[in-house]
Amino acid sequence: MDAKPPGDVIRDMLATPDPLLPVLNRIVEAPVCALTGLLQRSRGITPRGSLARTRTGRTDSRCTDEPTADDVREAVRRLMDVLLDFPVVSDADMAHAFGLALLPFARDMIVGPTPNHMIESPCPGSGKNLLFDTVMSPAAGGNIGVVAEARNEEEMRKRITAQLRNGRPAILLDNITRTLDSGVLPQLSRQRIGMTGYSDSLKC
Repeated sequence: MDAKPPGDVIRDMLATPDPLLPVLNRIVEAPVCALTGLLQRSRGITPRGSLARTRTGRTDSRCTDEPTADDVREAVRRLMDVLLDFPVVSDADMAHAFGLALLPFARDMIVGPTPNHMIESPCPGSGKNLLFDTVMSPAAGGNIGVVAEARNEEEMRKRITAQLRNGRPAILLDNITRTLDSGVLPQLSRQRIGMTGYSDSLKC
């Protein structure tokens, strides 16, 4: 049963220099792979403590820790069906879209930072935001934050911090029109950041 810890327990924990508790890196709703490579199927914290899954969301009964070649082909086919209508320019761009879609599920198996993703197109209405929403929805659901371009470092920090405080597992920096040079972004190595901007094509 869910319950809030008493205030004195919280104060004691905060006053303890090293409580010897595992570091919790993120909280997820979808079934994702833990550091061990095993799928986090049920609600709770993984044995090594880096990942916690809430009771929301569900695991497809066909999910397995040992997929067959046919399972992999079927998964690729389903993902391709979702991405096929986006006007990506090349196979490399499609591969990046696949990578963005799969990264939230494999993130905890990767030691160190992972790249953010840039989606660009020649004009508004080409599907940049829809592409980001489509590939991130299986892992993040509708809990995707959108941040407009900020003109200074302090404003960028405030906008992203507000999204993090709301528990956003994915954040979209929308309609970037200039060089993105912010010291805030390198601090978010575990957060999934997407960016949209204008260029000569829709690509990921």
